[in-house]
Order: sequence, then C-alpha cells, then structure tokens
Amino acid sequence: MWVWGLLLTAVLPCNSIWFNPAWQQLSFDVYRSSLNHRVDYISKELTKTHLNTGISLTEEVKNHVKKLSAPDDVIGVILNENLGGYGNETFNAIPMNPATEEIWRLKVMNPVYNFLSTNESWEKLTFEFLPVYEFDNSTRSSGFGVAIVVNAYDNEFYILKGYIPNPPKAKISDRIIPYLYSTSPISSGTGLETYEFGTAADQPPYSKRVEKACKYLLNDDIQRGMNSSETEEIAGFHPDVPGLLISKRFNAGNSTYNVVPMDQKAVEEFKTRVESPIIAYYTDPANSPNIVRVDVHVLYGDRVSIRPVGFLVHTRKPEKGLAVSNLYIPNQTSSKL
Repeated sequence: MWVWGLLLTAVLPCNSIWFNPAWQQLSFDVYRSSLNHRVDYISKELTKTHLNTGISLTEEVKNHVKKLSAPDDVIGVILNENLGGYGNETFNAIPMNPATEEIWRLKVMNPVYNFLSTNESWEKLTFEFLPVYEFDNSTRSSGFGVAIVVNAYDNEFYILKGYIPNPPKAKISDRIIPYLYSTSPISSGTGLETYEFGTAADQPPYSKRVEKACKYLLNDDIQRGMNSSETEEIAGFHPDVPGLLISKRFNAGNSTYNVVPMDQKAVEEFKTRVESPIIAYYTDPANSPNIVRVDVHVLYGDRVSIRPVGFLVHTRKPEKGLAVSNLYIPNQTSSKL
C-alpha cells in the first residue's frame, strides 16, 4: 500500500531513503528490471574495511555475462575483488567493450582503491553505478554513469563522476571518449527541488556550477506545472540557450541552479525523453497518488569547466514494483558518444 498523502507539501532531499531498493544483496542496493531482470542501478557504501575482501568471478557469472555480450566484448566487473566485490553475483559483472573495460579498471577502480587505501579509515564513499540502455528491452548497456562521493564530516565531494560510453566494438568509428573528473567540495540547497553545487576551480576566481538536481514529483506538481509556461529564453537560434534541468511543467522553482547552457537538441530531448513520459504517466488515474523521483546529474568535461557536456537523468516510479531508468543526453552539437 502506498501512503503519499502526508508528503504533499514536503520537499525530500536527494539522499532521501524514500525509495527502498528492489532488494538488498550483500550490502549492495540493486535495482533490476521487472521486464528482463537486467541491472538498472547499483549503489554501495565503501570504506577501507572493504579493501581486498571480495572474490573473483565464478564460471557461472562469466557464462551469464557471455550470453548478454556483443561480438568481441569482454567481461567488466563493476566492483572488483580489491574493493569487496562479489564474483558470485550476476549483478556485479556486465559485457563491456575492451576499451571501455580498460577505462573502467584503470580510471575508476584503481583511483577508488588508491583513495581508500591512503586515507583515514573513517572515510566513507557512496558508490553509484547507473547503466544506460538503448531500448526498454535491451540487456547490454550502451554506456554507464558513475558517481562516487566522499561522505566525510563537513566535506563532501565527488572523487569521481562522469559517463563512459560502451558501444559494441563493431560500431566504433573513433576512440572511446569518457568524461570522468573529480570536484571541489559540494553544498546542497533545497527549495521546491534539491541542488548540489560547487565551484569550477580550486583557485580564485571561483565560478559556481551545479552538479545535480533532484525533485520528488507528485501529480499535484504536474497539475500546477501545466498552468505554467517555459520561459521565452528557452527558444532561440544560438548554439546554446538557457536550458532547465527540472521542467517548469514539473512545478520547478526559480533557482538559478536550475538553468544551464544547453544546445537546442538537448532542450528538445529533455522535453521528449524526460518531461513527456512523466506527464503521460500521470494521465493514468491509478498513478495519481504515486511519487516519481527525478535526478539530473550534470556532467562536465573536467573539474574546471562551466558548460556541461551532457546530462545523466535517473528516474524512479512505482510501476510493477519499482521502475528505474537512466538516460544520457549529450550537450554538444557534434557528439561522438
């Protein structure tokens, strides 16, 4: 039974535990698709105590991954044994392009291990893995987002954040270009939405930039938003226009962190791939009492840029239990991703 009425006017922060995982396995929070059992989201808290406690992949898991693989794929381990990963769980391994697997191993797993092994034992990381699929019934991810944040007292920052493409080897016309970077310390602000923001450099002059926007939507937000109109600034003919992370159709507030430079195609993709499906979801009266969560991870080319290179949109809604989805929206006119 869903009980939402008490939260009609509440604003939940991005780190709220309002949505529990589909199930929790071995201290991993794992969401799987009800359609084909694919992995849609993984999170785990990591500390120094997890180092070198995992096990290597079993033959059963390797065979499972091979069934999902494209030609010339290799097996990619999401959290390897050095970080306490479990090799006997199918959610912890996926098909990867060989170049993608090398990027993941050298530029994600190794830096995380080095950070935990060289910092104080009380340092805690929150690891998030967000696979992106081309179609609803796909079982091989076309790319994945990663967000690894340090949860230290009065000092939160991403040691690693970004997006890594995972195209089949046969479809590569150029080298794979990932976007992976660390951030300065981040702060959070809550209004009608929650925003994580920091600065785009370690030395002055500082330029603030938003790292993430989050909103828990009610049908009431959609009804109020329908009476609003997007700002006239959104329409334009320049390469970049002011784009909204959280749509005014979702009853978004007026925070300046909600506005970032976007190319016109990205603006349209937010409307067709994020806004329209959620509005359509609420047209079914059975969904009226439900809460939908929308996270928009804003991705940059490095730790000093102020123009996003793309957006990773993560949504959760009650549907056959809990439906979780991720999509990547590039923010460049001639993206190779």
